[in-house]
Amino acid sequence: MLRLMALISVAAMLSACGTTQKLSPPTTGVEIATITFTKGPGVRDAGANYLSVLNRPDCVAEEGWGAVAPVSTIGGLSRTFQVQAGRPLYFHFMSLRTGAVAAGGGVGMYQKTCQNVVSFTPEAGRTYTLQQATPQPAECVASAIDGATNSPPPTLQQLELSPECERYGNEVHARGVW
Repeated sequence: MLRLMALISVAAMLSACGTTQKLSPPTTGVEIATITFTKGPGVRDAGANYLSVLNRPDCVAEEGWGAVAPVSTIGGLSRTFQVQAGRPLYFHFMSLRTGAVAAGGGVGMYQKTCQNVVSFTPEAGRTYTLQQATPQPAECVASAIDGATNSPPPTLQQLELSPECERYGNEVHARGVW
C-alpha cells in the first residue's frame, strides 16, 4: 500500500512537469519585458509551482492569457518567457505539494497549496525574476525583482487572493493544462 501511495505521489509530480506554454500575449510590434519564474525558498521541495500571467485582476483567463509551464524539482527550477511591457499585468502563483504519510497503521495522502496574486507594470527591455516562497511553514509570499535595480518594481502590488483567483488556481491544476 505504501508503495502504491508513493507511486501516486510521483505520478502527480510528473504530471506537473509539462512544458506546454499556454501564455501568448502579443509580443510582435509591441515593447516586451522578460520574466523568469523560479522556485523560491521553502517551496523547492513542493511538487510544483505554477504561474499564470493574466490581463485582469479577477483571474479570468481570456484568450491568449493564462498558464505558463510550471517549475518543479523534476521538470526544471525556472522558466523564462516574454510579456508585453507598459501595461499592468497580474501574476497568479500556486504551489502544490502532495505526498503520503503513515497514520494509525495505514497510509494517508495529503495535498497542500499556497496561492498569491501580484501585479506590476513591466518596463520595456527589463528582466524580472518572480518567485513564490514559504519562509515560514505557514507563510506564503510572492515577489518580483527588477534585474536592473535588484529591487521590486515601483508599481508592484500584493493583491488579496479573491475567491475567483483561488478557484482559478484549483481549476487550472485540476484540468491539467500544464
